[in-house]
Order: sequence, then structure tokens, then C-alpha cells
Amino acid sequence: MDRFAIHEQEAIQSANIRAGQAQSAVIAANLQAQFNAALATLNGARRVAAATPIQVSSARTAIQQATARYQSGLAPIDDVAQAQRLLVQAQIDDGLARLSVWRAMLQVASARGDIQPVVAEAGQ
Repeated sequence: MDRFAIHEQEAIQSANIRAGQAQSAVIAANLQAQFNAALATLNGARRVAAATPIQVSSARTAIQQATARYQSGLAPIDDVAQAQRLLVQAQIDDGLARLSVWRAMLQVASARGDIQPVVAEAGQ
């Protein structure tokens, strides 16, 4: 009788171990997927952030040109106002792009399980 009970307990424990291993594998796969997604987001955010300073520079050039045309009487003041609006939008986009990089860096660090490097870099 004891042998049957012990055999059943072993079977139950073996099933519990397999269930735990399966759950561990699912968690590991989810963490890897989260890390991969965060890394892809970071790469995309860095590409966008690399382009926005060019847009800001172009918008500044557009303001200079619009101002010069206005001052020489070749363009209305609306062109200058539009160029200023585009500069402000480009500056906002640049700030948001840099913020997206920080958010993505935090997501990657979180997926790794250690946000301390990001916190340390932010404090500099």
C-alpha cells in the first residue's frame, strides 16, 4: 500500500516539476519577447532622434530665408510666421524623439532586470 502511495506522490511531484519547468519556459520566452520589442523600439527611436536635428536646422534656415524675403518685400509676413511655426514643431519633434530614446532605453533596461545604468546615465 505504501509503495502505491509513494509511486503516486512521485508521479504528482514529477508532474509539478514539469509544470514548473513549462511555466519557467513561458516566462523566459515572454521576457525575451519583451526584450526584443524594447530593443526594436530603441533602435527605431534612435533613428528618428538622429533625423530631427536636421529638421530643426532646416527649419532655422527656412526662417532666415523667409525673413530675408519679407524684409526685401518679396514675401508676406505670413511666410515668416509659417516658418516660425515649422521651427517650433521641429523643436517639439526633436524633444519628443529624444524622450522616446530615453523611454526605450528604460524599457530595455527593465527587460534586462536592471534600470540602474539608465538612472545613472540620466543623473549625469
